[in-house]
Amino acid sequence: MRSIFSKKPKELLYLLLISFAYSVFALFQAFQWYDLGLLKEYDIFFDTDTPSNLMSFAHGWGRYAISHAFIELITIPVRLLEALLSILFLGHQDPMVIREYIALSIAPICTMASTIIIFTILRQLEFKKPESFILSLVFLMGFSNVVFSRLPETFPISQLLLLSSLLALLTIKEKYKYFVLFIVAILATGTTITNIITIFIFLFSYQNTSIRSGVNSSIFCIFVGIIVIASYKLLQLAMGFEMGNEGKPNWILQYLNFDIKVILQNSINMLAAIANSFFSFDYHLNTGTECFDGNGCLKLSLQKPINDLSTIIKSIASLSFILFCLSRIKSQSETEKKISTACLLVISYNVILHSFFGVEAFLYSQHFYFAAFLLLAMCIKNNIKIQLTFLFICTSSALLYKLTSTNLLMG
Repeated sequence: MRSIFSKKPKELLYLLLISFAYSVFALFQAFQWYDLGLLKEYDIFFDTDTPSNLMSFAHGWGRYAISHAFIELITIPVRLLEALLSILFLGHQDPMVIREYIALSIAPICTMASTIIIFTILRQLEFKKPESFILSLVFLMGFSNVVFSRLPETFPISQLLLLSSLLALLTIKEKYKYFVLFIVAILATGTTITNIITIFIFLFSYQNTSIRSGVNSSIFCIFVGIIVIASYKLLQLAMGFEMGNEGKPNWILQYLNFDIKVILQNSINMLAAIANSFFSFDYHLNTGTECFDGNGCLKLSLQKPINDLSTIIKSIASLSFILFCLSRIKSQSETEKKISTACLLVISYNVILHSFFGVEAFLYSQHFYFAAFLLLAMCIKNNIKIQLTFLFICTSSALLYKLTSTNLLMG
């Protein structure tokens, strides 16, 4: 495997600087939305739950959901940093407000870290440094990252941990590989419980998709699941909170779809979400009537009717892209085959799951965007012109969203 380091690692340094600047801009837009009160509304950013997540991250209360078992623990480093800042500079400020501002930094930091991991994975896959740099910028400017790097949400944390687990499989010595993966898998599953299937897919694909690897991967993930659920129950006993609604059977049934037409509509929108995760120019506003404060509000959305032409075109393009990637697997190196297989399975898993569960397909894009990106990267390897074209389109989409989203939501 190729090392990401060299005597003059200028591409990695430039990427660090650009991704840091990107994160700062994202954070300042999050501060703006916080000050405008937009982050106090449920569902207005592609069906996200920003108020409860912000409470969980900043203060350690809000969700208490078994499906997100560990997210209240994020308040520990947030509170420690708030205490330090209060002692040094901000003693006259409301500590709750300080914690909420700190919590808003989590998503952009995770997006920045994910971009560096992407660069590392590309170098492990024998991509040249210049194209690893360009493609990492494509990843950074992808519409999914642009949206979620500005919101207090679990999705950027999940993306970072899932990429970390993939990196662990690719780079860490066998002696330590599975121990590190076990720790990362616990954190990923504790962030969002459905991540355990993605961990299974990574293990299964890395171990050559045999029956034996399936059994071993299943046992590994069962132990991860047991530890996460047991830890949640211990936290519940220690802190004395009641289990949140999310993850309970009645909550799951509330979001399950049994209508064939709805399932088909969600399937088309999930396929379109693969394309939307890279760039999107046709997000629209819905009028919401069930916002957090009981008043009507405007909601950004990419969920379209079953007969929407742009969504049908995007879904066909995404499906064609998947089939094209599938046809290329035989000609790839062993490592590329494992990555491609894992990425195709991750995308398939998410498309199937959220055809039956959920109301906004794009909401879940961070759980599969990295997989779609790695597939794309392997398809356009050694083609700088196409890479630069994707970078231009993704950057244009990112700039449009930054410039228009606030005005759209404020009416």
